[in-house]
Amino acid sequence: MGIRRRLSKWRNHTRIRTQLSLIGGTVLVLACGLLILYSYLSQKQANEQHETAAMERVIALEGQNLQEYIDDLSSFSLHLRSDFAFLSSLSRDITSDYSSQQYIENMLRQDFYSRQDLIWMELYLVQSHLLLRIDNAGKRVLSQPYQDPETLDDADRFLSAPTYLSVSPDKNGFLRVTRTIINAPQKTPLAVVRFLVGLQVPVSLSESHAKQGESFVSSARMEQRSQILGKNRPCSESSGRRALCCLCRENSIWRFHRS
Repeated sequence: MGIRRRLSKWRNHTRIRTQLSLIGGTVLVLACGLLILYSYLSQKQANEQHETAAMERVIALEGQNLQEYIDDLSSFSLHLRSDFAFLSSLSRDITSDYSSQQYIENMLRQDFYSRQDLIWMELYLVQSHLLLRIDNAGKRVLSQPYQDPETLDDADRFLSAPTYLSVSPDKNGFLRVTRTIINAPQKTPLAVVRFLVGLQVPVSLSESHAKQGESFVSSARMEQRSQILGKNRPCSESSGRRALCCLCRENSIWRFHRS
């Protein structure tokens, strides 16, 4: 009641013109405040849309570069097949042929050292039931007997037409690539080339986005089977941060978040 009494007293002792001016000024201030707020929110939304569109263009370019990198790995997995002497040796058991085994080991060693991103490389010789392996730790080719390529991970993919290829994420590196070298007429496996590439590519991406205040997250999502690289997908589990874009490739998802 005290406030109402004071307002009534003020109204009785104040001229109508003053009251109207005060009310009009108050309305004007409120209108200006609402206009400024609307302008601010509109500009903020426009800035976010522009930022997201710019990021999507960057991600699309990075996706294209990553696709080219994976295509290069795919071509590299067939490099040994281009050597006629190597291919001829695959059709027979070479365990008792020292010179042929040495030749194949030298080919494997040359291929391994021709790239800087390989952690290890393996060659499974089907007819000889022999596994040849070289890695960064040993620096030499090791051989041991093995049973059947069907016992390897992802055998359903790299033993299947048309590509006879598997590209999968690996917890010990970036991507594990497996390629079956087949006898073209009969389409029977002669050898399996398998190698693991290091983290140079994702580390480079991470460092690039870190400079822009963004975090790079790589995770294996076994329920995702997308073969599309660079396609935008909704990102969940963002830990309270707005996910801008995703890169998807088979079972891997690379996320970028604005901190």
